[in-house]
Amino acid sequence: MSIKCFAELKQKALEINEQFKVVGIWPDVETIKTAEQAKNIGLADFTFVFHEKIPGFPTIVVPNPQIALETGIDLVIRNEVDTLMKGLINTSLFLKVLIKSKLIKGWVSHTSVLEIPNLDKLIIVTDGTVTPNPSIEQKIEIIKNAVLCAKVLEITMPKVALLSANEWITPNLSSTYDAALITKMFERGQIECEALVDGPVSVDLALSEKSALKKRVALRFDPPADILMAPDLESAAFLIKSAVYIGKVSVAGVLWGMMSPVVLTSRSDNCGSRVISLCIAKIARGVIDS
Repeated sequence: MSIKCFAELKQKALEINEQFKVVGIWPDVETIKTAEQAKNIGLADFTFVFHEKIPGFPTIVVPNPQIALETGIDLVIRNEVDTLMKGLINTSLFLKVLIKSKLIKGWVSHTSVLEIPNLDKLIIVTDGTVTPNPSIEQKIEIIKNAVLCAKVLEITMPKVALLSANEWITPNLSSTYDAALITKMFERGQIECEALVDGPVSVDLALSEKSALKKRVALRFDPPADILMAPDLESAAFLIKSAVYIGKVSVAGVLWGMMSPVVLTSRSDNCGSRVISLCIAKIARGVIDS
């Protein structure tokens, strides 16, 4: 049975009886609140890297955010902490320094895990953070990272919808060609990844079995999909932010493709979102090692 909600995800992370050490990079108020809650419930132990001491936590004092990030990366490489958590540091700078570091083990991409009201499952959306206009090869690696995230949620054969404006191959929409090609490669077994992949798929088809029946489209899986793969960063970001601010959806976020998943949430995300993101990163350690 897959993990269906954030409460189940949190419970599973708390059941892991291993110390989980996190370094918070240039924290804001919500990051510090997250660290306090994580410590109180036994989820994680925090060290901070900041320009001043954080009361109640070990703190490495440095002059600016870039040095803070470089210091945190070095702690992970030396196995003094398990992973990083982004605080009040510009995402572009965070990614620029991170991607050039020795933490990288593959293509870096981000997954947002959405808890949607009245839907009895979690939905993964990718990639709204790292690659603006991914190539076909990069999209395949992004899918693989999302499938790894699905494994954390105990989804054994994730259903992946390659999103576009509609389900037809359209001359002016290159995303429809990319989706059709990737789908065919998966059908042929040319991509080593355990997933059911179909595209191009519109959002309504990906999430609604009724829509698929009305449109008479036979997908390789029964909706709703587990993973929504957006054609580019901009559309993924729009989808995620719209879900949060219009649909009142809860969201957590993690970066993949490194020695260990890195917690990366929006600066506007609350403490609850960040705690769940920590849970994903903690569970993922065992998944990656298995």
